[in-house]
Amino acid sequence: MIDRGRRRAAVAAVLSFGVAACTAATPSASAVESNAPSVSPTPSTSASPPSSQASGSIRPSSSRLDLEIGQIDPEWLWPMLDFASDSYGIIWSSGVLDDPNGHTAPDLWRYIPGADRPELLWRNPDRDRQLAKIGGDTDVWAFAEISASEEGWWKLWVLTEKDGSPRMLDSQADDASVPSLVPSFDVDAGRIAWTSFHAGATVGSSVSQLWLAEAPDWAPRLLAERDATEHALWLPSLYGSRLAYVEVAIGADPSIDVRHVMLLDLSRPDAAALQLDTSGNAIMPVVTPDGVVW
Repeated sequence: MIDRGRRRAAVAAVLSFGVAACTAATPSASAVESNAPSVSPTPSTSASPPSSQASGSIRPSSSRLDLEIGQIDPEWLWPMLDFASDSYGIIWSSGVLDDPNGHTAPDLWRYIPGADRPELLWRNPDRDRQLAKIGGDTDVWAFAEISASEEGWWKLWVLTEKDGSPRMLDSQADDASVPSLVPSFDVDAGRIAWTSFHAGATVGSSVSQLWLAEAPDWAPRLLAERDATEHALWLPSLYGSRLAYVEVAIGADPSIDVRHVMLLDLSRPDAAALQLDTSGNAIMPVVTPDGVVW
């Protein structure tokens, strides 16, 4: 069995995106592999079909991983907004189906090393949207969708290879009293954990929340909630039954915020979160097979 965490790190490290050119030709409809409804992008008149290209070399080292460096043709990418690894491939949000000179990235794409071409995982029917943040693990992907016209709402979706169409996990209306930051999230082995801000029980108040959803029903479950004027929950990281995240005690100035890395054991629903650091200045936890790093 392949170590999911190790493979994710390797795939993310070895593929580089060829995005030096700010314009690129749109791939032809016949060359797109898709789990979404068929599409008819405008064909290019000047570019040949893109292909995966190996480039560069790695100097021998006793400590290096045995990796290959590759590049994805820019024609499949631009305009691109976010990218990530899903353990077996690279995923990204792009508007290449509409216009290589465009400014929106509503669709989700994937490239698995060795494949002839990228795959269109999902074509967004609303073309004035952006996938501002994406993530995934193997055959489960998640993305935060926002407006391309600076409206202050967002929606969090999960997409599985089995279902073929996304389902909404969470959303926030355009509410000036609530922070409009999109959720931070992590996906692992049929689970997704995320943090988000929502309106509180009293008018004008807001809360910061930590959520979990699991396959196959993906029913959101609230794990923690804090008054958003005093605390914020952020940057969850999942591996198996362990969930790490950051809890911030908000100060009068960001320079005096107190940030702790917390760890939950999801196999023990009644267990309290364990504070891992003592510095009060901890950030960006990553759960690995051997522990938690931050």
